Amino acid sequence: MMRLKTFLLPSATKQRSGISSVMALVLIAVIIAAMGVGVAGALIVARTANGERALERRDDYVLIPFGTVVVNLKGERLGRFLQTTIALKVDRAHAQEVREFLGERRVVFQHWLITRLSDKHIQDVEGTAAMRTLQREITDGFNAILREHGKTIEIENILFEDFNVQ
Repeated sequence: MMRLKTFLLPSATKQRSGISSVMALVLIAVIIAAMGVGVAGALIVARTANGERALERRDDYVLIPFGTVVVNLKGERLGRFLQTTIALKVDRAHAQEVREFLGERRVVFQHWLITRLSDKHIQDVEGTAAMRTLQREITDGFNAILREHGKTIEIENILFEDFNVQ
């Protein structure tokens, strides 16, 4: 019996040290991976491909509700429509000026938005890529209206609060 114990003891010790080594390697790999993810995340957050900040401070912009627009989509069947509610993302320093201008000329923005959206087909508004394109188009259009009226302020972006296609 003693002989058997001495025979099993070295094997158990080898197995235990092997498990400890594997656990240590796994722990090191997890730490390195976590550090890599942290560094990569910091780089992604710091800059986008074109050099702009990817994430902004929470206090440097204001969201101004714009309202809801419902339009028939262009196509063979007039039964398809888009209903969307948007908000304007504006630099905090210009928020009051944008609010005042919207108060005076909201109908100009609504008219532009309704005519632009009414010219869209169903495939122009379906899917994430189409929504991002539409988001950029609306932002650019609203900024063009501001420039046409002599404003030097800009809307940073528009955000969809609601987006329904039926």
